[in-house]
Parts: sequence; C-alpha cells; structure tokens
Amino acid sequence: MRDSGRSSTFNGVACLLVLILSVLPFAAGAVGLEALAHMLNLSPDQKAQVEVVLDKEFQARRALRADGKRPSCEQRRVVWDQSRAEMVKILEAEQLKLYDKRQQRRMASCKRAASSHKN
Repeated sequence: MRDSGRSSTFNGVACLLVLILSVLPFAAGAVGLEALAHMLNLSPDQKAQVEVVLDKEFQARRALRADGKRPSCEQRRVVWDQSRAEMVKILEAEQLKLYDKRQQRRMASCKRAASSHKN
C-alpha cells in the first residue's frame, strides 16, 4: 500500500510539473511585459498594444525553434526588426530610444551566445 501512495504522490508532482512547464513561457512573457512596461513607462493603452507585439514576437521565435535547432542571430534579428516596426507606431521618441537600447543588448547577447556555441 505504501508504494501506491508514493506512486500517487509522484504522479501528482509529475502532473504539476507538466502544468508549470506548459504555462512557464506565458508567465515569462507576462514578466517581460511588466518589466518592459515599467522600463518604458507605458500608458495602459500602450501596454495593451505592446503586449500584442510581444505575443507576435513570441510566436515567431517559437516557429523558428520548431525544428529543434537554435535560431541564428540573423533569424532573431528579422523577428526583432518586425517587432520594432510595430513599436515605432506605439512608442514615443524617448521610449523608442530605451527600447532600441534594450534590443541592442539582446543582439549583443545573442552574438556572444552564438560565438560561445561555436567554440
């Protein structure tokens, strides 16, 4: 009987872990949205519009990983450029400058990660 209790507990924990892992990308996106909203001091209207852009970006990045391979920096750059084209329509000039700095850091990070994977 004790083994079945352990098995039941294990199955419950495994189900919970699967649930958490399935929701995690969306939760991370929400955290990213909140951080970006704070960094750029977005109005509620801007935040709603940016959320749509970030969701599109997330879906595009997910599609790039569909084959199981890590997308190249160039592929990521195309996605980020598409997002920026949308952000230009939403953000004020000062907000766009901050957003661009963030994107430059992301690209630099991508290039560092890519070069470390080659070595």
